[in-house]
Amino acid sequence: MKKLLMCSAAIALGLAVAAPAKADGIKLDLAGHFKGYVTWINQDTADGVNERHFDILRETEIHFTGETTLDNGLTVGVHHEADIDNQNAVPVPDFFLTEESYAYFSGAWGRVNFG
Repeated sequence: MKKLLMCSAAIALGLAVAAPAKADGIKLDLAGHFKGYVTWINQDTADGVNERHFDILRETEIHFTGETTLDNGLTVGVHHEADIDNQNAVPVPDFFLTEESYAYFSGAWGRVNFG
């Protein structure tokens, strides 16, 4: 994944150098979501055992987005989504796991995503 991001950055740098342009500013966004659930079970099984279970489940994501439009009309951006509480990762829990990551270039000709 890191090699892919490095290649994307190298391509972006190459395109920026090939067509000299100046950016007015970079728009940065930080977003995400949180979902939380609490479950409780209290039941008797067929063999007469009383089962009780309490569990807290959650899913939390954070999204980073950056975009700028160059003077030549080329829009360059990046989007990264990370799962920040992945407790079920194997072999050990990873608390910042990349779910989706890409860079993009767009203009009057359309949009191209890398990643």
